[in-house]
Amino acid sequence: MSLYRFFLDEQVLSSISDEVFRLELSQQDEKHARVIRLKPFEHIAIIDGSGDYFECRIERMDDEGIFVSIAQHLDAPSDGFEVILYQGLAKGERFETVLKHATELGVSAFVPLISKRCVVKLDPKKVSAKCERWRTIIRGAAKQAGLIRIPDLGEPENIDGALSSLSGADLVLICWEEAMDSMSIRAAIDDAALASGARVAIVVGPEGGFSDDEVSRLLASNDSAKLASLGPTILRTETAGIVSCALALERLREGFDR
Repeated sequence: MSLYRFFLDEQVLSSISDEVFRLELSQQDEKHARVIRLKPFEHIAIIDGSGDYFECRIERMDDEGIFVSIAQHLDAPSDGFEVILYQGLAKGERFETVLKHATELGVSAFVPLISKRCVVKLDPKKVSAKCERWRTIIRGAAKQAGLIRIPDLGEPENIDGALSSLSGADLVLICWEEAMDSMSIRAAIDDAALASGARVAIVVGPEGGFSDDEVSRLLASNDSAKLASLGPTILRTETAGIVSCALALERLREGFDR
């Protein structure tokens, strides 16, 4: 059975000299640890504030908190690549659905993308609260999936902002409903011959899709930018975001496992 896993916001375990110490869990995580009835001498997995990965043994649980000792410092596994999803904003729970399921798949980071045909209009006064909600969803999905790293969430960007950040990717895949005759994601990744440590950006439009001008500008953002087809049917934006990540991650893992 895999160990229950918890993320620490700031506490760095390598800097602690005491053999037994209190875990600085969030209020929600500490409550969860008690709800699932963790007991002394059970082992749990901890990813600390610096991203280090530890197996810890619970020594005691009382009103003062949860106290543990370090059983071992583990090497965090790495895929050897990063996938960043630039997802067009969608109404209702659609955007949150993408965040949750793409996190479970193993996406490294998200950038909420604001484009011409976005139905959703973000209130500047509520962006901070909205991003905090999205980070909570990502964190919960990372815990559920047993990840050792919480995916990053960038601030919402318009197309101009995306053009700048996309320039540093090793491969940019633009999923466009009008590009059905373009190469598949699998073929595009194979054609790119990526090296270890590659950063792959996937760009998915909102409900209304991208305009021709936006696609042209995205393609010009990076010499590695390519149109990619998700098949002969038109997918909803949330479906496209999840499917494109699943296809890319599957092919990348196959390639880097060889």
